[in-house]
Amino acid sequence: MKRKTFFDSRDKYLSFVNSTNEKSKIAFYLFKKIEKISTRSPIFNVLDAGTGEGTIISTFLSGLHKYLPNKPIFVVGKEISIDDINVLLSFLGDRFAEHKTLIFNITNCSYKDINNSTSENVKFEKLELVGKKGIDFTKILMSLSPYIRKNWKLSFNNKNGSIKPKSKIFLTIYRKDQKKKLKDFIPRNISEIPKKYDFIIASQCFKLRSPLTQTVKNVIRPLLSLLNFKGKMFLIYSSGKDFTGSFLKYYYPRNGFYKNSEPKKLISQIKKNIEKDKFKIKLEKLKYTFNNLSINLKEFSLNNIFSVWNAINYVGQVSEIEQKKVSFTKKNINILQKRLSKLKNIYFEDNIVNFEKESL
Repeated sequence: MKRKTFFDSRDKYLSFVNSTNEKSKIAFYLFKKIEKISTRSPIFNVLDAGTGEGTIISTFLSGLHKYLPNKPIFVVGKEISIDDINVLLSFLGDRFAEHKTLIFNITNCSYKDINNSTSENVKFEKLELVGKKGIDFTKILMSLSPYIRKNWKLSFNNKNGSIKPKSKIFLTIYRKDQKKKLKDFIPRNISEIPKKYDFIIASQCFKLRSPLTQTVKNVIRPLLSLLNFKGKMFLIYSSGKDFTGSFLKYYYPRNGFYKNSEPKKLISQIKKNIEKDKFKIKLEKLKYTFNNLSINLKEFSLNNIFSVWNAINYVGQVSEIEQKKVSFTKKNINILQKRLSKLKNIYFEDNIVNFEKESL
């Protein structure tokens, strides 16, 4: 599957985010893991491997503030979507008001760049927030849209469908009235970005149909190399062990959407590519549903049907090209409604692979 064809499906993503409670469910799941983490260092480092529109990281930071109200928190949030960054920024004003010593870095750099002190051509810029209240910070952050649009431009490779940023950038944001207190932690170049993190969030950060060897090599192993001693990483992805699996098989019978989603195979491949006994690995499941609790399995409105259809295609990472092969005719709408009405309930399921680094 070409990366371009999936991630360009902006309408499917927004429909999924707005119609399901996956993002908030993940955030509260992560919140429960905070109290067991080590907090010995003078600053707590968090890496979000793909912020999306920011619901997970902004909610998580509010929970983190409860346990670490006075400790500086350093966040690196990787994201290439201009639209997602703009929404994320609209959430962060309240986080800076709540947690004064927050340093939030937004970047389009790769995991390899973050882990490499000698990476070249990385542009570093700082934004000092002036004010005292969340609304002061929100106003400044939401005015960044032209800046984000200019600096987060992408280049597309039509041959292999890959997407890369035209220029690499780190935008560091912090409160101006906290500058003196945070001076030792505010980065000036790539070499000063932390190389180890206490908490790594990796939600829906790889292609489900990519070979496991490729996923481990390009995504999981580089992220695990950034994990601090006693640090935790959470790899979250669609399991296919819910109603979406059978629906995708019905509408796209020749495509193996979840063929590499089996967690045992993934974990086995990970263990082959990391040092033995270095990580404690635990598998958990997370179920989530639609936000619209008025959905009636027997009487779907047309709007609800479209929401379900978009959600099915999003969690299965169905490309735009593949979706165009299924015409959404009245007949297909009726078929979808009948299939849905046969379900006792509608829920989605994610796999969560929990890593804890046990040795240096």
